[in-house]
Amino acid sequence: TAPGPGDAGTPQQPIAVGVVGGPVGEAVLHAVGDDSITLVCDWAPKVSVPQLLPVDVLVGLARPETCRKVLRELSALGVRSVTFVLCTLSERSYSTSKLWRDGEWVRHLSLGAEQAFRTRLPAVHHCSSLRRALAGLGAASPLLARSTPAPLRPLPFAGLNNDPWPATRFYCHDTGDGSTPSLFSAPLPAGPGDAAIAFGPERGWSAEEVNVLETAGWTAAHMVRALTRASLFGAFSLTSLCATFQGPQIFRTETASVVGASV
Repeated sequence: TAPGPGDAGTPQQPIAVGVVGGPVGEAVLHAVGDDSITLVCDWAPKVSVPQLLPVDVLVGLARPETCRKVLRELSALGVRSVTFVLCTLSERSYSTSKLWRDGEWVRHLSLGAEQAFRTRLPAVHHCSSLRRALAGLGAASPLLARSTPAPLRPLPFAGLNNDPWPATRFYCHDTGDGSTPSLFSAPLPAGPGDAAIAFGPERGWSAEEVNVLETAGWTAAHMVRALTRASLFGAFSLTSLCATFQGPQIFRTETASVVGASV
């Protein structure tokens, strides 16, 4: 163990460190400069870095503070990709927020990954409409998604026959008449596989978007009927879905507090 600055020979308490997309290790403080610090790192494979889960999430663009929470929580859960969609009932001004304009969104992905001791970050895409999202057309920012949409590369999805989304796909929507099944009772594969789940914006899906999702083979399911605000959903439901595709892994329950999509 390297000595700390000004305290030669005194062992330092190691801290957990990781490289984005790379290994996890331990580090001790070695030196402190005017505008930097130096760490001595041990990258011995003491713990394995979990792979991203084969779950792709589509989210209707919501207010920036909501999207910050979504980015952190979904990164902590370890989903494979997050696609933000400018839906019919989304507020268009949200797409020009500094969250997306200045690259702030990357920091929130990192904060979520740190909470879960992950180093792999979800792919993040933007699409200017639901139809384009379902076709896999978008870009790395809301502005580019509107002006120059292109096939998302690399596609993180696992669909076949030119369909970029997994065959197991749900969208959260409750008609209110009791006919919509719960996601907990939805027919899921018995073992690990790929899945997609879509959440509408804070004002929900439009009737046209519901029709588009149904035509594309997405199955409606509600998350939590007890919620009284359409702008809330429980991340523990998404956690349950993730757990189905991950097998016996136990998820951190303290991440179950995502806010900001239609149930």
